[in-house]
Amino acid sequence: MAKQKPKTDAGAAYRRKGSDRVQTIGVAEERVILRCLRVGGSRTDAMKLIGRSGSVADLMMLGDTTKRHPDFKARIEKAEAEGKHHHLQKLYKGDDQWRASAWMLERKWWREFAARTPDSFTREQMLMLMLSLSQVINDVVKDSTLRKEIDTRLSDLLAGLGLSPAKKTTNATE
Repeated sequence: MAKQKPKTDAGAAYRRKGSDRVQTIGVAEERVILRCLRVGGSRTDAMKLIGRSGSVADLMMLGDTTKRHPDFKARIEKAEAEGKHHHLQKLYKGDDQWRASAWMLERKWWREFAARTPDSFTREQMLMLMLSLSQVINDVVKDSTLRKEIDTRLSDLLAGLGLSPAKKTTNATE
């Protein structure tokens, strides 16, 4: 009697652009990826651990895979959150290696944890400043054509800085 392979989840499939061959991230590879992410590793490092190059194409493949497989995407996002939590717990508990965890938090999640000089602005503070400035200009400038030109330029400036307002401020009396 022939041995049957144990049933396992087939993993997440993806098709590389320009190729008819469907490749998969198998169950074992997924475990390696998630294990890497749980301790704060990058997606590039995770891909290298499973024998992929970690190139932009591989990362795009991983992104495409998560789009087609929402459950896989959820597992990746959960593992990344667990990675951050892992290091925060070490700080909270006063672990012997807390300095290494602080270093990791400051570099991997620098927007949240990197030391800032007292006179620096966060991304959110800069966005609020620009939106407030836009509102002041809309209140003071009476010419609607000029207001629209200023609003367009401020929006372009925000986009250039990688900031995007959640809601444009406009003068309701136009």
